[in-house]
Amino acid sequence: MKKYDCKGYKSLLAAVNKDIEEENLSFKKTGRKFRKDEEYLSKLDFAITKAEHYADKTGLTVEFILDKWEEKRTYWYMNYYQEYKQPRIKGDKVKVFNTTSEAAKTIGKTFRCPSCGKISTNPNTCDGCNWCAGGFLRTLGKGLYLFIKEDASIYEIFMPTKYEKGVNDNEAN
Repeated sequence: MKKYDCKGYKSLLAAVNKDIEEENLSFKKTGRKFRKDEEYLSKLDFAITKAEHYADKTGLTVEFILDKWEEKRTYWYMNYYQEYKQPRIKGDKVKVFNTTSEAAKTIGKTFRCPSCGKISTNPNTCDGCNWCAGGFLRTLGKGLYLFIKEDASIYEIFMPTKYEKGVNDNEAN
């Protein structure tokens, strides 16, 4: 596992080490172990691997992503770093925006439902068939990922109709 010299990595590593230490102290007192050290370390590895994946897909640095994630994390890292919160970006259909409002202005107001193929005015739920981009099958690989720099968040939405002919990566960066 690679180490990074940034606040985000150091913050997450400190939280992991604290949990390992507390777990070991608890074991000495009670003789019971709730988690193995490897479980804590595997969550650290998960976060780093996801940050590296996002850096590869967005062109941002791992340090930037880890810093942003740790800045906004307000609860236990074991629950924060999960596949649903940092989903894998499949393919290269990703746009990077500075803010959510910049993304909203740029992507347009109509979206293609990946299920029924009709136009929707909602990027997440089809106006016609109620298909949801956040459901189990998400966008069936036909959507677009929005990465918002201000908080290092990722959103998978229906493909904006303005991008249907292809995604021009230079447009949103």
